[in-house]
Amino acid sequence: MNRILKTSVAEVKLLAHDFLRIEYIPGSRVDLPQLEEGLEAYRQLVGYNRFYLLSVTNQDVTITPRARNYWSTKKRHAVKIAEAFVIKNMGQMLIVNFIMQFQPPGHKVKFFQNEKKAVEWIHSLRGNKNKK
Repeated sequence: MNRILKTSVAEVKLLAHDFLRIEYIPGSRVDLPQLEEGLEAYRQLVGYNRFYLLSVTNQDVTITPRARNYWSTKKRHAVKIAEAFVIKNMGQMLIVNFIMQFQPPGHKVKFFQNEKKAVEWIHSLRGNKNKK
């Protein structure tokens, strides 16, 4: 089941039919074209189905203000059921907390410092969905 696609700034991996993982390359700069690349990779892996996303941001990943604003738009959040962020940089965490207060997306989002806990959270949500 594991399929992997690479974009100019990240690697996107299919973990399950409704669960993707994106890991940004250390030192990369993410702007609107890179977000669109990611969205296209998601579509190649899961089609137009909604999915859970694990986003891993490594050290020194820069996300432009345009990309941050675009991240919370309906086009971006309509495809996601929930998103777990693994953030390894305090500066990134401060920016994300600010965005969440003023531009929250339309899907569930939670932040973690390690990937194991992030994956557990996604699995708990997926488990609840499958019980309905």
